[in-house]
Amino acid sequence: MKRLLLSALLISLGMNIYLFVALQQVQPQERTASQVSPVRQPLNHKPSPLTSSAPTGNSAENAGIPTLAALQTLLEKGHFRELESRLQQALRVSPDNIDLLLLEGQLMVRTRPLSEAVIHLYSLRDLPLSQSQREALRQRINELVSTAVNQLKAAEDWDLLAQLLEPLFQIMPAHRPYILQLAEAYARQNKPTLMEDVLASLTPNDPQANRIRGLLPSANIEVPGISEDTASIEPDISNQQGITIQLEADGSHFIARVSFADQPARLMLDTGATTTAITRELYDRLRVRQRLVFVGNFEVNTAAGRVSAAMVQVPVVTFGPLRFTDLSVLVLPDGVMQNADGLLGMNMMQNMDFRLNQQTGELTLYRHTP
Repeated sequence: MKRLLLSALLISLGMNIYLFVALQQVQPQERTASQVSPVRQPLNHKPSPLTSSAPTGNSAENAGIPTLAALQTLLEKGHFRELESRLQQALRVSPDNIDLLLLEGQLMVRTRPLSEAVIHLYSLRDLPLSQSQREALRQRINELVSTAVNQLKAAEDWDLLAQLLEPLFQIMPAHRPYILQLAEAYARQNKPTLMEDVLASLTPNDPQANRIRGLLPSANIEVPGISEDTASIEPDISNQQGITIQLEADGSHFIARVSFADQPARLMLDTGATTTAITRELYDRLRVRQRLVFVGNFEVNTAAGRVSAAMVQVPVVTFGPLRFTDLSVLVLPDGVMQNADGLLGMNMMQNMDFRLNQQTGELTLYRHTP
């Protein structure tokens, strides 16, 4: 019996030793052949939605994403259609990127009506901007609006001034500058009801509001410049020496020779146009030779219908002996003007009365007298 138990114990011990040795030989092979648990790889990098930097560097270019610098270059060169396409591509990757959204606002300033672009810039104030970005945005809005307001007032284009300010007044009805500027635009157009609606938020005895009320023609206050109401009034020329400029007859129209710096142009006299307008072709020639200050885009009525036109400042314009500096002109889209380089508007005859001899084509200008 003891011999049997001893034999069983020896057999069991032998089996354990065999299994131990076998496992030591097999285990390294299993580790080599088996898959090791992979280390978690980072997700494809996507800029933080609130980061102030757009895709930059070779990684962005390799991924086909335009860099911020490349997009800004397109804006500076005026390649607006390409910029819009590539900017949309970048925004699909970083839809909340602040720099891209600010750049989109700059693009809208160059391609959309100015009031629409300014409203978009106002909406960007809701973004988590840095203090410097917020201040730059505020300055940009003020610069755009004040430049446009000053130019439109100088051109006495009260209709375009109202067009600019009406949407801004709607979103900021308590903003005093917009109240006063829009009310003046209505007063200059002899629209007392609209003027009073705008001034209603001010106190009844507000001195600036009362000054604007005094601008109404019904208040017997002189309205500077030539308007539909005053253009038909015969000026007193008995003691005046007028300036006579020879125009060229073209069918039922008259063409004026005008010089934009060193560029001659043929402008059709249009007494119904408040602001002088030029063709896109003439604009392209001018901007190659001199810097033209961009003011904004506006919707204007033309013989071809309502179109969007950019307003720019031309440094020097001469018309006969008259010389203008920083004159505001509208840039008409292609196809609007066929037989001339633009329209000569009333902002080139401000504060002047005129008489056109339709037989000789002589345009005589007189300093406006009350």
